[in-house]
Amino acid sequence: MRISLLPAEWLQTYCRRRGLAAINDSTPGIIRYPRTALIKWLSAHLCERLNRPSALAIEVRDLKDEREARHIILSRVRDFVSLAGTLVRDRDFIVECLLAASRESDPELYGHQVRVSVLCSEMAKEMGLPEEELSLAGLLHDFGKIGIPKEILNKLGAWTESEMRMRPIHLQIAMTVVGAIESLADVARVLRFNHYYNGYPEGIISEDIPLEGQVLSAADYYDALTNPRPSRNGAVFAPRAALAEVEARRHKPGVKTPYDPRIIAVLEKLVLS
Repeated sequence: MRISLLPAEWLQTYCRRRGLAAINDSTPGIIRYPRTALIKWLSAHLCERLNRPSALAIEVRDLKDEREARHIILSRVRDFVSLAGTLVRDRDFIVECLLAASRESDPELYGHQVRVSVLCSEMAKEMGLPEEELSLAGLLHDFGKIGIPKEILNKLGAWTESEMRMRPIHLQIAMTVVGAIESLADVARVLRFNHYYNGYPEGIISEDIPLEGQVLSAADYYDALTNPRPSRNGAVFAPRAALAEVEARRHKPGVKTPYDPRIIAVLEKLVLS
């Protein structure tokens, strides 16, 4: 069993309430907890901070409101990163914490992340791209949505203009957390390109997009189309229809880097075979 070392006062209350037993340690002021206890505590801590109503009660009507909401949310994310960084340098541990937070916050969204991860991994294998890097990018690409109010994420029908202003924040959350972990630097680089067809981060639509970023974007878009989304009132696309939508994106005006034709071909091979 992998054990982490922590100051005693940090986790005692949480673990006691949930029946997670500590392991005796002779070092004064130190108490040891099983890895599973730390993952549960950190993921719960992150969900609590990002879902706290007072942080998300801002009505995003204009750019000033958007900046204020982003500042509050990202400051809480940075607090979490700082806390996690004092606890552990283990990449897999941090990934487990982030996934646990996603699963706790929104099981359906977590399922989407897992499906995109599997599809990214399969596409990477077919195209000779870094499989682990793309698999992790798929797992973490929508992690930041735990910071978007549930009444927006789960709203039936199209979002309003003010609600649309909240969308880029989820990518910033993911990039802030993942980018702070040195061993996930390559994954953070891929995450940055996930929404380049939607034009954020600002200016990215006119950049040269690496193949890895294109794969993540296409896999995310395909899975979103073929599974129910509240914004479409639960409607789903059949695989061939979804592929046609992904292909149609290649012709979107103003995009400097359309999807590489190999991405469309590999995606079609995987989902129709």
